[in-house]
Amino acid sequence: MKIKNYESLVELPSSSKELLSRKLLLNFAQIGLAAVNPFDIVAKNLQYDTSSQLLKISSSKFHLAGKHVHVIGTGKAVGRMAEAIESILSDVQLSGIISVPEGVKQSLSLGKIQCVESTHPLPTEANIRNTQKTLNYFKKISPNDFVISLISGGGSALWSAPVPPITLNDLKELNHLLLHSGMSIHEMNVIRKHISLIKGGKAAALIPAPTLVLLLSDVIGDKIESIASGPFFPDRSTFNDVARILSEYNLSKEDLPNNINKILKRGKAGEISDTPKPDSPIFSRFHPIIIGSNSVARQAISDQATNVGLNNKNNEEMIEEEVRIVGRNLANLGLELHEKNVSPCLYIFGGEPTVKVKGEGIGGRNQEVVAAFLKELSKLDTSPDISLLSFGTDGIDGNSYFAGAICDRFTIETHKQKKIPLDAFQANNDLSSFFLELGKSLVILGPTGTNVMDIQLLLVNGSNLKENLRVTSEL
Repeated sequence: MKIKNYESLVELPSSSKELLSRKLLLNFAQIGLAAVNPFDIVAKNLQYDTSSQLLKISSSKFHLAGKHVHVIGTGKAVGRMAEAIESILSDVQLSGIISVPEGVKQSLSLGKIQCVESTHPLPTEANIRNTQKTLNYFKKISPNDFVISLISGGGSALWSAPVPPITLNDLKELNHLLLHSGMSIHEMNVIRKHISLIKGGKAAALIPAPTLVLLLSDVIGDKIESIASGPFFPDRSTFNDVARILSEYNLSKEDLPNNINKILKRGKAGEISDTPKPDSPIFSRFHPIIIGSNSVARQAISDQATNVGLNNKNNEEMIEEEVRIVGRNLANLGLELHEKNVSPCLYIFGGEPTVKVKGEGIGGRNQEVVAAFLKELSKLDTSPDISLLSFGTDGIDGNSYFAGAICDRFTIETHKQKKIPLDAFQANNDLSSFFLELGKSLVILGPTGTNVMDIQLLLVNGSNLKENLRVTSEL
């Protein structure tokens, strides 16, 4: 998981004081991504003893002798997770089906597990068709089998099975509304669960066998019921919660497709069963384990920063405010530390800021965060020694080709010289165009095959690093 345009981003004048700071931030990003590599993280957590036919993970043990193992899954990271399962259980009777985003299958080497490609973030006919294939596969599973379910972020869109009479066009219209509403992923998933045949624990009723669920979390708080809309876990939310969330974001019944309104109305009236709750016996068969998350990536960055002698703080409080507030807050924190003349220090943040898209431009929440950060620091007469890198761990930021952006004194000075009207780009949510015009700011990863939300790295007083950093070559 290398930054594809790394050399271009560090192609600054050799005398530039930002050069080392920029290299550090970019390399720390790669270290964080490596820590949540889906193949490696499954291989690290899962052990199988061929002689005893015992599968171990954490404190759990599962006897596979004489059992057919089924692998099912959905999400951006499950392709490489499935590869690891095939490698670990090479001597086991194994089959399965997983759903991944378009363009992922060609990079995978799977022999026993079928891989189908669907679209993300908006569903198409392929999603409906492939989800039906998955539902048909569920019928092959017997109570005497064993199931390994692989779940990661992005899985909610890939598994699309709307409650009739809701159509694909209804889903597209709803998802467009949700993605432009400013809702958190948790709030979006509350709504999605109540109009689906498979989300919100409903898939659990279709699996009669003991099931180990390996999750790569992309949600605040690592709530298993929110990851990919929690197909195998109890849902505490209700149809009343759906109505409350829609009202909170000013989405009326006139905004929603008619078929979706009908289902929500019937659900609220008690004519349709709500999602299964924690007291349902169907969930006793399921054993969830979170093997990767934003905290794992952040901890890897923190550990490496400590190893090379850089003061750092790994912030456990996750970021979920609006993007421009996040950018301003990070700028103000950097200024506060800078004015105290602290020794070089790295602040590590993670989470998923929200953005309410009003324009028609290209970009994403990480670019929005960095733009707000840049805007705040550009107001000062003298550019401070503060750098920020914000990126999506899935390698895709919004509807753009980029993962995020980086800002430092070089960026700020370039912005002042070029006098690019940032306000206009922000109004149109067109930050990719802004940073392309600015130059040497956008980070290209391409699809990483993992997904643990976003990471923000704030480096203060980095120009003093040459005297204070013990080892830089390790990065």
